[in-house]
Amino acid sequence: AGTDEVLDPVAWGAASPQLPKRLDGCAYDAKNKAWVPKSAFSYLTKTGRAALLRGYSYQIERAKSGASLCKGCGEKIPKAEVRVGYPVKDQRGDYGALPTWLHVACARADKALVKFAKQGDGT
Repeated sequence: AGTDEVLDPVAWGAASPQLPKRLDGCAYDAKNKAWVPKSAFSYLTKTGRAALLRGYSYQIERAKSGASLCKGCGEKIPKAEVRVGYPVKDQRGDYGALPTWLHVACARADKALVKFAKQGDGT
């Protein structure tokens, strides 16, 4: 077998690598551009809680720097390329959550993300 065949996840019986677990119940803080888990709502002021965008499960934006890695394929997402993200638990985030990023093509392989997109559930 050639190197490409050995490294191909389909050849190993996996359509895509295991994606990080989505952090459900988050709201989006548009002012600070941050995902806020339900457990962190109490840290916000009443005005801050009222300003949260609720009911969204993913975000779409252009990559700012080209430094983020796609969690679907492991490749870098080039600067200015459209990327899709959803919140995951990560203590580096302001509220304990950060987006995990995917290329648009890799996001299509995430059945849960496609389901949310069809419902119009993004920021």
